[in-house]
Amino acid sequence: LSNAGDQQQHREIVILANKLEGDRWASMDSNVLDNLTEVSRAGFGEAIPISAEHGEGMVDVAEIIDKYTLEKRQRFGLPLTNEETYKKNTDD
Repeated sequence: LSNAGDQQQHREIVILANKLEGDRWASMDSNVLDNLTEVSRAGFGEAIPISAEHGEGMVDVAEIIDKYTLEKRQRFGLPLTNEETYKKNTDD
């Protein structure tokens, strides 16, 4: 939560872990899994593994952006796009 004047605002934090191309990093002898677990334990939720250079994980990032955009549009009473209306109706 953050304070903006007298209003309290809820902020979502999504952790992206870059430089994780392929799945070699997920091997049991990798320190990466330990670091990702530590981030999760700190209360940030599960980190999203991505490789910006190779485009891996970008679909996950796009879905997260879509989700929060839809929630924000609904919260502020903004009109939804046709795609957002469809997604809202299929998610309910």
